[in-house]
Amino acid sequence: MTINNMPLVSVIVTTYNRKKLLKETIDSILHQTHKNFELIVVDNYSDYDVKSHIKSFNDDRIRFFQNANNGIIAVNRNVGIKKAKGEYIAFCDDDDCWFPNKLDKQIRVFNKNDVKGVGSSMLRFNGDKIYKREEPSKEDVDYYSFDNVLKKNINVPLSSLIIRNNGSLFSQNRDLVCVEDWDFQISLIKMGGCIARVNRPLIKYRVGNVPNPQKKLNNINLLKTYKNLFTEKEYSKSLNKYYKMIGFGYLFVGNRKEAINYLSLINSRFGDSKPFFLTLLKVIPNFLFVIIHYLYLKINLFIK
Repeated sequence: MTINNMPLVSVIVTTYNRKKLLKETIDSILHQTHKNFELIVVDNYSDYDVKSHIKSFNDDRIRFFQNANNGIIAVNRNVGIKKAKGEYIAFCDDDDCWFPNKLDKQIRVFNKNDVKGVGSSMLRFNGDKIYKREEPSKEDVDYYSFDNVLKKNINVPLSSLIIRNNGSLFSQNRDLVCVEDWDFQISLIKMGGCIARVNRPLIKYRVGNVPNPQKKLNNINLLKTYKNLFTEKEYSKSLNKYYKMIGFGYLFVGNRKEAINYLSLINSRFGDSKPFFLTLLKVIPNFLFVIIHYLYLKINLFIK
């Protein structure tokens, strides 16, 4: 049912060469308890007949488009936003799934006037394997300020996000690929308001088997974009966090050279990693280095 033939929510799914996973995603969206929505699927010219695949769902709420994004997924998300007719816009990646009550639970949160977007916690999975749920909060809903989203990188999973349809678009800057959803949430509340999170899993988020440290590199670019909004200490602390994350990511996949490069960038004035560990990394096995660093952090925490 729609009001004046206009959907309340426009759901945007971008896809490329994931026929089986796309079916799971679309099925989960079509089975929402809230029925007043349209589903916009934007395909990056997959190598199978996506149009026929979409027709097989036999649901006139689905609108299908194709557009070449040239490796920048934000381009096709923006195509979807520009096609959207709903009062609200929701997003879902083509390998994630929604729980049936997702939209119903989230739309109610917009009753709070300064809420610019609503996400949720998630259940991580891969195939039949279910990973540990996020730690529960004491509150039903948490509200994240601009400082929380920018400086603490507390943002909601994009596949859980629903926003008001106010013309907001994703950055198409290639230097922000893989962090465009974080940048998008920052931009939503830069002039005021907050991002809300329903503290129960409303999506199933598919995780990969092997972490890819290269996907974290553009976090550094995003921090540089907003550098003027940080104090010197805040900025250095944030950089340290990502240098460490990237360094240990490379260590995990066995690239000791890149691990040393990024761990060497940590500013010892604000960071908790010392040159001592870089020396160790050059002479001991990767796994032993990780264990020693873990024990070091635990001892430091105990002392503090």
